[in-house]
Amino acid sequence: MSKVTLMCLLLIVIALPCFSQYSEVWEYEVVDPYSLYVIGIGNTDNDIQPEIVYIDYQVTSRDQYYIWILDTQTGLIEWQSDMFYHIFTEPEHAPKLIINSTDNMNKILILAQIESDLPPVWMLISYDTSSAGIGVGSYTTKLMTKLNQNSPNPMSKQTKIEFELTSPQSTKIKIYNSAGAIVRTIDFGDKGIGKYFINWNGTDDMGKKLPAGNYFYVLDTKDARLMKKAIIIE
Repeated sequence: MSKVTLMCLLLIVIALPCFSQYSEVWEYEVVDPYSLYVIGIGNTDNDIQPEIVYIDYQVTSRDQYYIWILDTQTGLIEWQSDMFYHIFTEPEHAPKLIINSTDNMNKILILAQIESDLPPVWMLISYDTSSAGIGVGSYTTKLMTKLNQNSPNPMSKQTKIEFELTSPQSTKIKIYNSAGAIVRTIDFGDKGIGKYFINWNGTDDMGKKLPAGNYFYVLDTKDARLMKKAIIIE
């Protein structure tokens, strides 16, 4: 190839961008583009424009994860999830966007930690697409199985532990001391869908009062194993 031909080709390549046509639709400032993880793109409400569903954990801090839904026409944030301590994005745990599921609820499946000292749990974040006109759909966050923080905490004489099941299953609550030993097991047997609670008086399986300190209660079911910390004081 001659030098003249080569120069002509280079000039054509360099000049090509000058002939390209584009229009800027919207602009969205991101602190660090490498902090973005796109879960998927789809129509998450009832308008004709698709939305981008993504994670940006540097909006406030690296230890705070949110799921965002952004309208591709306006560039406006339509929805922000509650804060998660961590959302796992490795290939084997990658979040999934499920569009037009059978119950007319779009869903986001994530493996996430609510707090730093809690184990990760699979969660379904669902949103209703039945809202009329252009705008935001009705978004709800739902745990497959839910375990609430005991109240009061710290406790001295008694505390209430609440949990919620979204499917019938065998259910136990196991209470561990700070050394990891089981001190109390409460077997609920088979329970149906609904909310339940127990009032725990801080005793072990023998009815003996446990000493002051940190304890961990675990909701153990077929589809989840959730844990929270309870503190006993004198």
